[in-house]
Amino acid sequence: MPATRSYQASLRSRKTSRMNLRTSIEQEDLLRTVAERRHQSLTEFVLQSACQVAEQELADETHFKLQPQAWDLFIKALERPAKVHPRLRRLFAEKSVLE
Repeated sequence: MPATRSYQASLRSRKTSRMNLRTSIEQEDLLRTVAERRHQSLTEFVLQSACQVAEQELADETHFKLQPQAWDLFIKALERPAKVHPRLRRLFAEKSVLE
């Protein structure tokens, strides 16, 4: 699956694509009401809401398919003992700035 950019990252990019939606009057009223309460444009609210749901859907994917050889390599990588990285060990031994 190709990497996706987060919604927050896309806020900084130039908008060049257009989407059109058909809604019922009730749906549009609902969306406009919430957008106004959040002090957002209708477009901002709809995009933010849709992108949050889409990103969550992608994050929730737990099923994927691999060819048998790739699956074997994947399982071997999971079962391989973790490498010890001395610099990481020292970093995690230090007191956190949040403590």
